[in-house]
Amino acid sequence: RKISNFEYLMHLNTIAGRSTNDITQYPVFPWVLTDYTSQELDLKNPAVYRDLSKPIGALNEKRLQYFEERYNHFIDPDGVIPQFHYGTHYSSAGVVLFYLIRLEPFSTGAVDLQGGHFDHTDRMFHSMASTWHNVFTHSADVKELIPEMFYLPEMFQNHNNFDFGVSQMGKVMNHCELPPWANNDPHTFVRLHRDALESEYVSEHLHEWIDLIFGYKQRGPEAEKANNLFYYLTYEDAVDVSKITDPVERMSIESQIESFGQCPSQLFTTPHPSRKPRSSSRVPSLSQIPRTFNSEEVSIGLVLQQCFRTQYGVCHVRLTSNCSIMTLHTVNASVVCLTHKWLATVTPQTNGNSWESVTTAPEEADPISADLESSFATSSWPPPSELVGRHCYRSGTMEQSDPTIVNRLIDSTSLGTSVIVGGFSNSEVLWWSPRTCQPISHPWNTKVTAVASDGHGRMYGCGTSSGAISVWEFEQSVPCLKFVLFGHETEVSALRIYSTFHICISGSTDGTVIIHNLFSRSPIHRITMPTRGTVSHVALVDDGTLMAVAIGKELFLFSVNGRFVTSRQFDAEITAVLIRTLTGFLLLATASTVLLLSLPSLDILCQFTSEHGSITSLSGDNEIVCCGHSDGVVSLLGVSHPNILD
Repeated sequence: RKISNFEYLMHLNTIAGRSTNDITQYPVFPWVLTDYTSQELDLKNPAVYRDLSKPIGALNEKRLQYFEERYNHFIDPDGVIPQFHYGTHYSSAGVVLFYLIRLEPFSTGAVDLQGGHFDHTDRMFHSMASTWHNVFTHSADVKELIPEMFYLPEMFQNHNNFDFGVSQMGKVMNHCELPPWANNDPHTFVRLHRDALESEYVSEHLHEWIDLIFGYKQRGPEAEKANNLFYYLTYEDAVDVSKITDPVERMSIESQIESFGQCPSQLFTTPHPSRKPRSSSRVPSLSQIPRTFNSEEVSIGLVLQQCFRTQYGVCHVRLTSNCSIMTLHTVNASVVCLTHKWLATVTPQTNGNSWESVTTAPEEADPISADLESSFATSSWPPPSELVGRHCYRSGTMEQSDPTIVNRLIDSTSLGTSVIVGGFSNSEVLWWSPRTCQPISHPWNTKVTAVASDGHGRMYGCGTSSGAISVWEFEQSVPCLKFVLFGHETEVSALRIYSTFHICISGSTDGTVIIHNLFSRSPIHRITMPTRGTVSHVALVDDGTLMAVAIGKELFLFSVNGRFVTSRQFDAEITAVLIRTLTGFLLLATASTVLLLSLPSLDILCQFTSEHGSITSLSGDNEIVCCGHSDGVVSLLGVSHPNILD
């Protein structure tokens, strides 16, 4: 799958005119869970999920009877107001301020809404379980959720120390009470809540909710059948305000539209198709990979599936899966770029996946025969690849020989279509793609100490020994210097660019981490690490909620807003970090070990010890992890985790 449920819902909201810049038309997201009281949350149990085929008001049959009775008996004497089921709305300015009351500027907005003070404590957002209970039972509460529920842990914590008062039961309101299965940890809640949104159950039924909010059941006869009709002023184009001549009446209607809530623009007039199940994907999943566990029943593990040796020590690896082709790119300290590919085909007789090598060489590359040793393989998956092409370019010499340091000077796009390399003695930066290989002249005569790609090939960054970071964009395959980021006082030692979130994260040798805004080009958070030393790795989770920082043998976890979450010390120096948050784990490598850690606790779930050279780089997805070794060996590991198995 190339897009998550979260991303798709954000796209629909944007197209339907919803924006986080307007609290009266804020993006709307569904309640997906009904269990906020259990000690454990089983996302494989359909009973924990909300029925997405019904609007919030129709989930409770007893309450629905009240709505239907009011609908059937409602008659407007003037014939202006049509029948409706719900007198309140699922999305309004009040709903947004209710959920985000602990964060500015929404806190101030909530105070202004209540005439200069916070609302009564019992009516504010103090508990997830209580909020769900009200939404499920009260006739005046049919609100849905907002996107922050799936990525912003800070919304549940009162870091601003607001005085929200005391409830009727004498309880002081502070942080939001979270379900027992979240251990009262907002990071755990957000991760599991996001996992629920991306679950197979929600994926199979999300189209039904889309029909209600954005689709053919939003209005008209189908909406009536689905018990999904709201007050007429909440619908787009329900009234032409420009034709109202009475200024008092016009102001009243505009105020009601602005405050009461608005339905998104209707995007679909026919049923939305359901999402294809994961099993229909042509890309092999872990379930098709032969297992080599020692025990018969293992729920968590790292399994060596394949090893092969290249001709050069590996400093950087990038494993990608595009359609039915799996591609592996490796780069060494001599800037030799090797490409290996496998083709996944579906066999009609077995209706399963098999692998065969594919040898289509990139343009302007000299294909060479592979000198691979497959004797290390512990299973037959996949068969040894054939080398597609070798690309070698030397721009001066790289001043570093330590593979773990060289790894910071090499980065590639998420699909491996281009590679950027720095660290040459002449301060040049090399940009390589299958069609071209050109040096970039850096604007200063300073050593490039770290490089980063945004993953899409549109933006690159170069950290320098002076502490400055130059940011480049390619226009018609020509590198153009766009701007320079400042803030570090010593050499930049780690760098990552995330254009999706419009941020750049960098670390330096004095133990400082800075998060820059790529729009304003200014630092928004500066973190002085508790442990002084060189920041070797920085990484942001896929949904942008957590940030990992490595210094020596210690790994720190922060929120993206710079708040400390936890840390852990390991037995050896950290050489690589790979995060996959939708499945709740982090992969970390030391010289000889790959560790699978849980997020956000950093508990060690399992580990794999390699018999080959030092591990210098990690790449992969939720099911397959590739390890590059200093002696030229490339290891492919299968990741077995209960949250990611189909």
